[in-house]
Amino acid sequence: MPRMMKALAKLGLIELSEDERAGLGSGEAPPDAEDIERLLAETRAMTAANEAASAAPQAEEAPPPAQAAPIAGLPEGQPLDALYAQAEVPQSPYPAEQLLRLLDGLAAMEPSVRKAAVIAMDNADDTWTIGDAVLDAERKVHVLQRAAAALDDVVAATESQAAEQTAAQDARAAEASDKIRAQIAELEALLAEELSAVAGERARIDSHARQTRAARDRERARLNQEMDRLTALYPLFRNPDPER
Repeated sequence: MPRMMKALAKLGLIELSEDERAGLGSGEAPPDAEDIERLLAETRAMTAANEAASAAPQAEEAPPPAQAAPIAGLPEGQPLDALYAQAEVPQSPYPAEQLLRLLDGLAAMEPSVRKAAVIAMDNADDTWTIGDAVLDAERKVHVLQRAAAALDDVVAATESQAAEQTAAQDARAAEASDKIRAQIAELEALLAEELSAVAGERARIDSHARQTRAARDRERARLNQEMDRLTALYPLFRNPDPER
């Protein structure tokens, strides 16, 4: 049985099965300061080892995800510490994030053993309590809930404004359509008037051309008639007496 589990069992922080209690032995001495210190030392060592592994540079780090363009009026990506500071969250003797890092460092343990180890560390240190971390977490959760609600308010206001602006653009489009259609109707009426005037002028031109051709034909007929009458003299008198 791991020494840590033995120490936790001695402290009464975890319950062992029948086989585990048999392996512990009835003659085991009650926990003393050395057992507690050993437990805490192993817990701290495990936590430190996990934190060091997490902090070590990776051989191939994935590129950071692309950041979306900031949206005006919507606070995005604001540091959480800044949010807590703005909400005046008081400093905690043991912040919730520190407790979370501790739990992450003990992730290899069973949940019950991990909880018992944290309780043992709490009991061994009078400067903080698990209750401090839980209270800090509750305060910060309330801040985050208000921040999330504020985001919803921004979206609601933006959508309301977008609806108003969209309605205004629709009204603008309808007004422009009515004006342009009226202008088109006026232009069509003007075009019809112009086409009618052109048709009338063409008719006048065509009529003048026809009348001119008709006058020519009449005058030529008159002239031809006179020429025929005059040329009738040719056979009779075109060859005068040569003696004259």
